[in-house]
Amino acid sequence: MAQDNYVTLGIGAGFSQSLADVTNKINFQRVYHAHLDYHITEFITAGAEFDLGRIRNGSAEIVPNDNPNYSRFFVNDFKAVNINTKIVLGQLINDESGLIKGTYIGTGMTVLFNNQILIRRTYTFSDGSTYSLSGKDKETILAFPITAGFNFLLPFEQEKFSIGVDGQINIVPGDHLDGYSENIYHKRPDFLALGFISIRYNFLNRPYSMRNPKF
Repeated sequence: MAQDNYVTLGIGAGFSQSLADVTNKINFQRVYHAHLDYHITEFITAGAEFDLGRIRNGSAEIVPNDNPNYSRFFVNDFKAVNINTKIVLGQLINDESGLIKGTYIGTGMTVLFNNQILIRRTYTFSDGSTYSLSGKDKETILAFPITAGFNFLLPFEQEKFSIGVDGQINIVPGDHLDGYSENIYHKRPDFLALGFISIRYNFLNRPYSMRNPKF
């Protein structure tokens, strides 16, 4: 009988991008990633993830009469701990090619540890008057991740090694990803997007085949 319960450890790196209460720009920053997954069945995992990275967004230079943004700008060296579950689409879709069976989706809960190493707290108008931007430089907040990815098995060492490509969007309902307490975009939360490539190792002798790839 095949062994379905096994453990996968992965480490990798990639990029981060934020959507917050600032003048948002495409500004990819680096992120480092590690995860540990316990395979409950051949198609379902329960796992934990750790991410260490930086997000940077907003107006680095003061824009005259910038209301309501007040030239907000932040650099957040964050840490994130994520508990999650994933399911391989092969559980839901019959695909003999193996392409869909190597694709997975997941969700869970993320705890974000904000560390604003650079943030604009005072905006100066052209007439010399100022506006204070309140918030916390360090704060622990919750987010809800949605993950999708693909796992490709490497054809050596009994296929214990694999390469994973992941994309993740974290929805931040508390809206403090940027370190500002005032929400100027009341209709949406903040978002943290992560993308990374990881190398993964399966600790047990799980038999694999590309017709039925696991992650």
